Amino acid sequence: MRNLGSNLIIHAAAEWAEMALVFCGKPGIVGGRSSPCLPTNELLPMFSEMKMPDFWTFWTKTSTDWASFLETIARSAAETIVAEKAKLAASAPAALSPAAPAAASALQPAAK
Repeated sequence: MRNLGSNLIIHAAAEWAEMALVFCGKPGIVGGRSSPCLPTNELLPMFSEMKMPDFWTFWTKTSTDWASFLETIARSAAETIVAEKAKLAASAPAALSPAAPAAASALQPAAK
C-alpha cells in the first residue's frame, strides 16, 4: 500500500510539473522560469474549454525544466505528508497509545 501512495504522489507531481512547463517559457511570466506562477486567466480555459493558451507552442520548454519542477513538487508533497503524519501522531488520543489499556483499567472501580 505504501508504494501505491508514493506512485500517486509522483503521478500528481508530474501533472503539475507539466502545467508549470507549459507556462515556464512564457515571456514576462511572474516568478520567472524556475518558479512560474500559473496565470488563472489562462489556466481555467485549459480545463473548461480544453484550449491551450495562445502561442504556447512557441514558448521554450525543456525536459530539464520538467524534471526540476517534478522534483520540487514531489519533494514538497512528501515533506508535507511527513509533517502531517507527525502532527496526527502527536495529537492522537490517549486511547491509541500503548499505555491506554493500563490507564483504562486503573479508572474502573475495584471489584467487591
